[in-house]
Amino acid sequence: MNTIDEAIAFTESLLQKYKDELTTKKYETKLKRIKDKNADTNLYMSVIGEFSTGKSTFINALLRENLLESHILQGTTTINTVIEHGAKLNMIIHRQDAFETENLNVAGYSEETIRASIKSIHSGDTSQSISKVVIRHPSDFLEQGIVIIDTPGTNTPDLWHEKVTQNALRGLSDTSIILTAANQPVPDSLVGFIKENLNGVIDHCIFLVTKIDTIRQRERDEQIDYIKYTIQQKLGITDPIVLPYSPLLVLEDKTNAESTYPKNDRNDILNLSYETEELLYAYIKEHRSMIIKEKLAHLLNELLSEVNQDLTRRRQEYQQRSNVLKANTKKDLDKFSEEFCTDLFQSHINENQAVIGGYLNSLFEAFKKDIITIHDNLFNCTSQAQIKNYPQYVGQMLTFRKDDCSKVMHGIISDFVKNSNRMVEKFVMALNREYSGLNALLPSNWKKEPKIDNISFDALPDITISLPALDSDAKIGGGVVAGAAIGTAIMPGIGTVIGGLVGGFFGSLLGPDLNTVKSQVWNESYPQITEQYDQLYDIVKNKIIECAEVVDSQALSVMDSHLDRYRNKIDYLISCDKKEKADIDHRVNMIGSDSDKISAFLTQFK
Repeated sequence: MNTIDEAIAFTESLLQKYKDELTTKKYETKLKRIKDKNADTNLYMSVIGEFSTGKSTFINALLRENLLESHILQGTTTINTVIEHGAKLNMIIHRQDAFETENLNVAGYSEETIRASIKSIHSGDTSQSISKVVIRHPSDFLEQGIVIIDTPGTNTPDLWHEKVTQNALRGLSDTSIILTAANQPVPDSLVGFIKENLNGVIDHCIFLVTKIDTIRQRERDEQIDYIKYTIQQKLGITDPIVLPYSPLLVLEDKTNAESTYPKNDRNDILNLSYETEELLYAYIKEHRSMIIKEKLAHLLNELLSEVNQDLTRRRQEYQQRSNVLKANTKKDLDKFSEEFCTDLFQSHINENQAVIGGYLNSLFEAFKKDIITIHDNLFNCTSQAQIKNYPQYVGQMLTFRKDDCSKVMHGIISDFVKNSNRMVEKFVMALNREYSGLNALLPSNWKKEPKIDNISFDALPDITISLPALDSDAKIGGGVVAGAAIGTAIMPGIGTVIGGLVGGFFGSLLGPDLNTVKSQVWNESYPQITEQYDQLYDIVKNKIIECAEVVDSQALSVMDSHLDRYRNKIDYLISCDKKEKADIDHRVNMIGSDSDKISAFLTQFK
């Protein structure tokens, strides 16, 4: 990057490269100003001084005519005046008030009228609605491309807080010429003004010692050295540029005015003054490029500083996320599940077993009562006709018990489902506590993940009880058919067997007494009745255990689903962590490389 154009192109490439990290609009605006400044071939020189230093006379001397009003009273030049080259004298007045903005071009007026208007405005005898005046003048000094910015006097500090004046110095001016009178050098009021208003641009200033003609010839060099020393001490400038100039003698010389000043000494002062004019032009021309380079350097340093701040912020945020991730993945999920679930699941199994055991015990007692009731019903019969209804009664008892078992089992399994869901909830709560930091690291779309369903009773197997029919004993005789027909009508399977048995007895016994019939019916039916209850007991027991196992299997499946979800979260976050680390490392290398390029640029432009 050996040229300003190359540096501008490099800056533009950095803005594009780091657009995500930067307040891009701010830098684009600053870079545009630099580009506009680089494209502008004019050399801008602002003139700063107190009312007593001959500021207007100095500008008139450069223009070689008494154009601006010189006044001994404070208050002249209360507006910004821009003086640029033009083929002939002209003035453009910029007015701005609360209602409108107007630019008045007085090109159609005579030069005498224009000069009178300039003197009137410059003397302060003008409307406050005038914000700026642009004067075009056919001066040889201006024809070199120099534009003079005549600022309000430092004795009117309120005007220096106007943005127009501030921007003129910091954005437009290439060099500021600070006037200080040789007979009243560097007053404290000027020092205070410079410190307050010219901070940041003071290194681009030239101190011009006016009224050098008021100092005796043998004391001039000593006075210049004194002024230079005072500036160093009061303003902290290492090597200030201090040049002598006599605006009054130059103006007299160029306007062929009579002078009462001694000729020999006058010629020496004029030579010093004209030499100062040449130095001013050479300095401004050379300094203009340096100022653009400094502005670019400042912009690049500011840009790089913000990029580094953003990188530092990213690294800190990454480290925080990485630390949270490490803290939440230090315990293996499977190991956590095994350690936590062992006691949890065993406690759940014990609870279920207690419920099953309690119910089966109560069922066993109910079955015993049923058999006693069946026995009593038989032996309370007072006729054979009543005994014939015995199979129907047995079938009703078994049917009732079977339906009751089915109803109770549904309730028990519902409790199993509730217990299992509570177990899952405990597991998920423990899982969330153990890995509580993960959710904060996840993007918003992860927080919308579908809910894992609870265990559903609808998914359990059918628990309808169906008892198998027993084989009938054919040897009981012809009564079996009739009894079986009765029993079948009462209760398929169970009723057929019991009815066949009773019918057999009635067919084989020829009129024994009623008690003997009761005893024989009981002795023959009891084994099959107990067998039916035993089978019902086994079916109920197996169904309950089967359903409990299904419920627990579903619970384990749900818990595994939560574990899988966390595995996916951890895998995703670990992947993001690696990617972010790689991106930060890449940016560190990239910023380091660009920092080296910027350093090389700054070295070349020193």
